Amino acid sequence: MTNDKPVLIVDNLSVRFPIGSGLVRKAKGYVKAVNSVSFVINQGETLGLVGESGSGKTTIGRAIVRVNDPHEGSILLDGAELVGLSPKEMRPLRRKVQMVFQDPYSSLDPRQTVRQILVEPLVTHNLPLTNAQGEDRVAELLNLVGLDPAFASRYPHQFSGGQRQRIGIARALAVEPDLIICDEPISALDVSIQAQVVNLLESLKKRLGIAYLFIAHDLAVVRHISDRVAVMYLGGIVELTTSAELYENPRHPYTRALLSAVPVPDSTVEKARKRIILQGDIPSPTNMPTGCSFHTRCPLRTMLGNPEICSTERPELKIYPTKKDEHQVACHFADES
Repeated sequence: MTNDKPVLIVDNLSVRFPIGSGLVRKAKGYVKAVNSVSFVINQGETLGLVGESGSGKTTIGRAIVRVNDPHEGSILLDGAELVGLSPKEMRPLRRKVQMVFQDPYSSLDPRQTVRQILVEPLVTHNLPLTNAQGEDRVAELLNLVGLDPAFASRYPHQFSGGQRQRIGIARALAVEPDLIICDEPISALDVSIQAQVVNLLESLKKRLGIAYLFIAHDLAVVRHISDRVAVMYLGGIVELTTSAELYENPRHPYTRALLSAVPVPDSTVEKARKRIILQGDIPSPTNMPTGCSFHTRCPLRTMLGNPEICSTERPELKIYPTKKDEHQVACHFADES
């Protein structure tokens, strides 16, 4: 169950990286990987963050846990400002936000047993446990993610990819965080296993009241797990609304193009519907287009006769009220969509 208590508030977040810097070279400029992004995640809610590779999704997740330092903006986690904190000041807050990584094969230490992997976060965050309490906690965590506690003495190489990802989820749960950032958590898994992991995350959310930031490029997966969805393009959010509203009434031409590529189970409908093919490649972040970042590939702009405003003025996220929730779109001609 979601409520209106914000766990995470990201406001006007921007992250940039230096170009051509090194030990003896000064930066020749900067790439804006994330540009003025804002969103809120409430307790027990899943916000899906979707877009093509290079859109800035993972950079946002890494900025929240302060692996990447924001250039500007605010990140409030349970009311505490994270931007500007030193590593020492950040340390006690790391318990509140944990990550589940994309690759379950490289995210677990092959030299540690499952028991050691799950106990390590407890030790890192100075959570006092006797040996017996530690064993009980390991068993509890493995039960939570659907694994036999008898597996605690095994090593990661003795598990399948899906089982390893369950261990990664258990590790994230160990310190009882309020927010888990799932960075493409199923993209490295077999299709037959992906649904099991998504269902596990859903059941854990309902049982424990955890909030998720679910980063993915697959809109079909995001639809099943997300309460709300933010669509990213070239470092910015172009559309943000509830999952149901986004799939029923997409307003941004980029979102419509992404959805047109999602397969439909009904073969008759699949054959009849029109696929929107975007022309050209994504522009380089080192040479961002003026105005709307999507205007160089936008089929709607072409249909409307290439209005000048698209190439000269950057559209802000505008709120379009709906029957159940607000729908935010960054497009000068969202009504035309």
